[in-house]
Amino acid sequence: MHIAHEKLLGLDKEALIALVEPILVAHGVTPVEFVWAGRGGDSVLSLTVERPDAKVAGEGI
Repeated sequence: MHIAHEKLLGLDKEALIALVEPILVAHGVTPVEFVWAGRGGDSVLSLTVERPDAKVAGEGI
């Protein structure tokens, strides 16, 4: 699985991909960006996805 941009400091990238890949495949989207931000209990994982056939970035999402 190719991710154009990622910032996953402190996270196990392979475990994260194993967790989200089936969900992305089921919904027919591809990952663009995965960003882990914050500290401790205030952390947020942001996933940016798009449809592989989109002609305009973000189209249809």
